[in-house]
Amino acid sequence: MRIQPILNVLVTGAGNGIGKSVCEYYYSKGINVIGIDIIFNEEAPYPTFVADITNKESLQIVSDYLYKNKIILDAIVNIAGVFTIGSFIEHDFDKIKKVMDVNVLGTMLVNQI
Repeated sequence: MRIQPILNVLVTGAGNGIGKSVCEYYYSKGINVIGIDIIFNEEAPYPTFVADITNKESLQIVSDYLYKNKIILDAIVNIAGVFTIGSFIEHDFDKIKKVMDVNVLGTMLVNQI
């Protein structure tokens, strides 16, 4: 069985930290990288999109880019995420909702692109 190389990767959380490092690594290996994050502090040598992964309309620009450029994704690397520390019982509902929205629903929406 021959394994096909990964050619096109979409990475969430690509603006900094682990997400940015993953993008840089894949890019250095000649893989076409597309990055998504809510903020980018510097320009990247690959396409980046400022988008909120919890907002379907916000992700439409990414979907349009992929369609317009006839890009078929080989992989999606879901790195974007948020967390909160503390007792689950004592946490504010809005903080827990944000965690669920980004980490669960945001991942789902990105994978539906």
